[in-house]
Amino acid sequence: MGNGIQPGKISIRGENGSDGGIGSTPGTGDSGDKGPNAVSHQDNKQRWVCDKTAGNGLQGKDGKTGGIGGQPTDGLPQLPAILHLGTLSGTIVFEVGGGNGGQGGQGGIGGVGGPGGPPGDNASGCTSSATYGPGGRGGKGGNGHDGGNGADGASALIYFTNEGGSWSFTNVGGAVGKGGPPGKPGKPFPGGDGKPAGSGDLGEGNWGNNGTKQGAPGSVVYMGPDS
Repeated sequence: MGNGIQPGKISIRGENGSDGGIGSTPGTGDSGDKGPNAVSHQDNKQRWVCDKTAGNGLQGKDGKTGGIGGQPTDGLPQLPAILHLGTLSGTIVFEVGGGNGGQGGQGGIGGVGGPGGPPGDNASGCTSSATYGPGGRGGKGGNGHDGGNGADGASALIYFTNEGGSWSFTNVGGAVGKGGPPGKPGKPFPGGDGKPAGSGDLGEGNWGNNGTKQGAPGSVVYMGPDS
C-alpha cells in the first residue's frame, strides 16, 4: 500500500496551449504622388506667359496594416491515468480535464505614414510656391489571432483505502483560448527635410475570435482500496 494522501488537490490535466506572439510591424507607407507641373507658353513677342502654376505634392500614402497576431496552440488532452494513492483520512479534490487553448497573439502595430509627394516642376514665366504634400496617416493595426481550442479530458482510475476521509472531483480544463487583442495604429508621417508632418491614423485592428472547441470533460472513477 502506498503512503497516505496529503489533504488538498491533485491535478490530472493536459498541458495548456501556448499563446500566440505579437504580429509584425510593416514598413513606412509609400510617398505621395508628385504635384502637377506648371504650364506656360511664349506669346507673339517671345515672352513667356504662365498658363498654370505648379501644384503641391499629394498626400503621402497611409502606413501599411500591421500583421495578424501569431497563432496559438491548442491545449493537450488529458492522458488516462491509474493512481494508487494509499490511505485517505482528510479531504482531497481531484482536478481533471484537458488543457486550455492558448490565447491568440496581438495584432502588430500599423506602419508609419509615408512622406508627401514633391511639388510639380516650375515652368518659364511662372512663379512657384508649391510645396511637398502633407504626410500620410498611420496604418491600421493588425487583427488579433483567434484563440486555440480546448482539449478533451479522460478517465482517471484511483485506488485508495478510506480511513474517514472524503473526496470529490471537478473539471477545470479544456476551455477555449481567448481571441488576441487588436494591434495599435501606426503613427502619421513625422515630418522633416521640408516635408510636412501627417496627422491621424486608420485605427486599431480587430479582436480575434475565441477558440471554437471546448474540450470534453474528464472523470474520476474510484476503483476500490489500494492494496
